[in-house]
Amino acid sequence: MSSVKTVEAGIEFLKTYQEEDNWFLQIECFDPHEPFYVPDEFRKLYENNPGKNPFFWPRYGRTDDSISAEALLELRNEYAALISLCDQNLGKLLQFFDQQNMWEDTLIIINTDHGFLLGEHNWLGKNIAPMYEEIIHLPFFLSHPDLEKGKRSTMLSQTIDLPATLLDFFEIDNQLDMDGKSIIGALKKEPSVHENHREIIFGTNGGHVNIFDGRYVYMRASVHPSNGPVTIQTLNFAQMRGFIKKEILDQMRLKEGNRFTNQYPYAELEVSTFIDSYSTGHLLFDLEKDKAQEEPLDNPEIEEKMIQKLFEVMKKIEAPKSEFVRLGLENYL
Repeated sequence: MSSVKTVEAGIEFLKTYQEEDNWFLQIECFDPHEPFYVPDEFRKLYENNPGKNPFFWPRYGRTDDSISAEALLELRNEYAALISLCDQNLGKLLQFFDQQNMWEDTLIIINTDHGFLLGEHNWLGKNIAPMYEEIIHLPFFLSHPDLEKGKRSTMLSQTIDLPATLLDFFEIDNQLDMDGKSIIGALKKEPSVHENHREIIFGTNGGHVNIFDGRYVYMRASVHPSNGPVTIQTLNFAQMRGFIKKEILDQMRLKEGNRFTNQYPYAELEVSTFIDSYSTGHLLFDLEKDKAQEEPLDNPEIEEKMIQKLFEVMKKIEAPKSEFVRLGLENYL
């Protein structure tokens, strides 16, 4: 299993460099990821007699009658089995920290990039559905030699905070223009929810654009049935499935630089997407009262406040004008 070999390689690195200072190691396991393939010893933890043809690679999209409750349960069992393998691997790493007493002088961060919908909200997958809590609310554990162990914080933080946190830990002067902030200083006291961020923004290009303020999460969909306009800002004229077509390149526009490109000029191209946020529409949830996001709010007053917050953050990060148009926010400009 690739994840097993990756963790073993990471532990070998630690054995080699544990007596050195100022080293950096990132162990990227890829798992848990499709296919949810895992040895039978882990599958048997969740099913007495696991089948010979497991359901471990679902098609992304809405669930329908073609997927039975039994199939969904099997899929979740396969995913749980793979999670157990990951837990075992992580345990080996933490055990090494225990054995070598590395907690006293080592920063360790455990996190991931996204979750996965296994039938929740009637969706399968990760990047075409609205970014519900199952996708976006991630495990994030941190151990710092100077921080009290075993504490939980509600402070808003994002993956973008990791680079600033690492620079802070290694005492590297950070002159970079970034929206992420180190969380070390904040965690040394009793941080409020908004210690580092008033709101956080997240989403997928062409999908919902979302804003969270510590209580409410607002998911703004396209207001156009075409889900467009969808643009990309790039100097790399290829996408995951191949080069961008000539007829799209023929329409590219050269734009002035911005924060996203470190002020270098870039090309803007209008593209299509397989995501359809329009058909779902806008969604507003009160996560204080509805953590499972089962009851969307219909509250124009709260929605308008969240729209204003979304607009202000999009403006701050210099989102392209096309995105304001796609979301029906051009009148706020």
